[in-house]
Amino acid sequence: MIRPILIDGSLILREISREVPPEELATPAIQLVIDDLVQTFKGQKNAAGLAAPQIGESLRIVLVDKPLTILVNPVLTPATSTTDTSFEGCLSVPGLRGEVLRYQTVRVQALDRHGKSFDMVWTKFRAIVVQHEVDHLDGILYPDRATTMFADGMAPIPETNSGAMTLPGGKGDRKTIVVESGKPVGGKQFVSFLFHERGRMTDLRISPGGAIVTGAWLSGVRLRAKDYKAGAAAQMLAGEHGLHVARGDQLRIELRMPKGKRALVAEADWDG
Repeated sequence: MIRPILIDGSLILREISREVPPEELATPAIQLVIDDLVQTFKGQKNAAGLAAPQIGESLRIVLVDKPLTILVNPVLTPATSTTDTSFEGCLSVPGLRGEVLRYQTVRVQALDRHGKSFDMVWTKFRAIVVQHEVDHLDGILYPDRATTMFADGMAPIPETNSGAMTLPGGKGDRKTIVVESGKPVGGKQFVSFLFHERGRMTDLRISPGGAIVTGAWLSGVRLRAKDYKAGAAAQMLAGEHGLHVARGDQLRIELRMPKGKRALVAEADWDG
């Protein structure tokens, strides 16, 4: 059965999943979960892996593709100190991508779905995918590790990241943060701001003028309608008081672009 994918903000995605004892692994209930995990994965586009918590099961089971491999109770050990950054996305964090530092070679120890021990060394892309999926089992989503975030389909540029901005903050900092797509976009779009320090975001201005804010989330919690004003060209977050944020918070804004494709620019005033 294809199950719905849980989205960031679901409590189960922030839980530490429990291990599956070998005797339980053989039961029809757990085998059905694995079947559903496989079918749900195959029903997605451009996915490289999937974890049981993403389909609502707090179990230490993940799937990694090419070849499709089921890992039960996986344990990862860095096989080298070499790390590198790559751009990651996640079915549970739609519309966004982020740059994440990962080990390039890991030892993977686990059980397969039949209880047979699995012990291999994976490198590069497979190593990155398995680290991403095992993070799900510990209640970690890739934005928690990301150094930059940006809207899917928008490429980051130095200092100002298309679709997202990592704010260094600091006491007394007052600045205008500019986020731009860098290329024409249309339809539904997302803009994300990741905060590395406490502070306050005040005015948020969107262009082109026909862009309409249709929703906003702070660290996965949807803001109430009174916390932002939908409208053309300019929006005010949290009225005159601004939006107060803590270290590690992420503000995700959903907006609808006018007909046709135009470059998206978001400007926000930041008071550290």
